Amino acid sequence: MDKYIHAFWQISENNYFCLSKIDSFFCGKFDYAWESAGHGELVAAGLQASYANEVLDRRKRLDVAATMRSLWDNDIVAIGRKNAEMPAELMEIEHPPFLLYRRGADLRSLTPRVAIVGTRKSSVWGEKTSFRLAAMLTEAGVTVVSGLAFGIDASAHAGALNGSGKTIAILASGIGQVTPSSHNSLSQKILGAGGALLSEYPLTSPAFKFRFLERNRLISALSSAVVVVEAARKSGALITAGHAAIQQRQLLVFPGAPGNPLSAGCNAIIKKGARLVDSIGEILEILRQSGLLPADRIY
Repeated sequence: MDKYIHAFWQISENNYFCLSKIDSFFCGKFDYAWESAGHGELVAAGLQASYANEVLDRRKRLDVAATMRSLWDNDIVAIGRKNAEMPAELMEIEHPPFLLYRRGADLRSLTPRVAIVGTRKSSVWGEKTSFRLAAMLTEAGVTVVSGLAFGIDASAHAGALNGSGKTIAILASGIGQVTPSSHNSLSQKILGAGGALLSEYPLTSPAFKFRFLERNRLISALSSAVVVVEAARKSGALITAGHAAIQQRQLLVFPGAPGNPLSAGCNAIIKKGARLVDSIGEILEILRQSGLLPADRIY
C-alpha cells in the first residue's frame, strides 16, 4: 500500500487528515482508492470535490511505480506502517504516520534516542548547553533527535556531530527541500556522520507553518526522553513537550531566571509537572538510572 499512499501525496491538497479519511472509508485499501474509486466515493469519504477531481486526473497520468523508483534514485527509503523499520513507538501514538521518508542510516541502527529541543531565538548559554549535552549523549552511544531548526535544534545536531555523530533530524518539509535552506550543509554532515533525515512529507514538499507542529509529535515519540533547554511561552518546543507528556516520555527541563522571556515556557511546564534539571550531569545520571546510558558510568 505504501506506493499508493505516496501517490496520494502527489495531490496538492493532501495532508494527514485526508489520508485518515481514505484509510477509514476504504478500510485501508489505498490501492482501490487510488486506482478505482469514483468521484462520488471519494467525496463520500469526506474529501473535497476539488481533491477528488485531482485524484481522477492524476491517476491517468501518474506512473505510481516510477514515483517510487524516483525515491530510490534520490537515496530515499519510504517506510510504511507494516515496514520492519517503522519504529514501534510511532505506531503507539494518537496519530501514527502513514508513511515516513528517510535518507541516511536505518532507524533500527539509531537507538537509544533522546530529543533535545528549544527556541529558535536562543541565548549563547542555551546553544552551548544544547551542544555540550548532545556531544556527551552521543559519546555515550545515544542518538540525538531534533528538528534542524535555528537555535537549540541546530546546536543539538552540531553537538552530536562533535561527539560520535549519530543524530536524526525530523523535518517539517520534504527531505529534498531542507528547511531552513541554510542548514543544507548541516543536513549533509548529519548524513555523512551516519545519522538520518526523516519526514512525513515527500521529497520536495514545502514546510508549511502547521507542519512544524505536526512533526513535533514525531520528535517526542521517537525518543525515550525529551530535554527542553530553552523555550519562550509560545515556543514550538512546548508543543513537543506536551506530546512527550501525553506519550509518557521522560520530560526534563532546564529552568530559567524569573522574568527571562527565553525561559518563560520552561518555567511554565515545570510548574505543570515536568522534571526540573539544573545541569547536564543530572540529565546524564537520570538517563543512566533509567537504563538509557551504561550502568557502569557515573556522571
